[in-house]
Amino acid sequence: MFAGFDLPSGACPGQTQVDSLSETGCGTRFGDYSAADPSTERLFGVYPLESNWARGDREVACIATPLDGGLTTGSLRTS
Repeated sequence: MFAGFDLPSGACPGQTQVDSLSETGCGTRFGDYSAADPSTERLFGVYPLESNWARGDREVACIATPLDGGLTTGSLRTS
């Protein structure tokens, strides 16, 4: 996990919109976190189920894994 953020409050916008918001949000945050080329990483967000949305769960956890099957533990952060 390299970042986390909350989706906007209000009614759940539906699966397609949640997917889009998660993808965009994680992509933007990856550039702030690492100098690695994002095209070499698979970026995805883990987000709440619609059933949890009404309880206020809107947090997305952003995860990156290397496309080449390389090391999947450790830090992507560069100093």
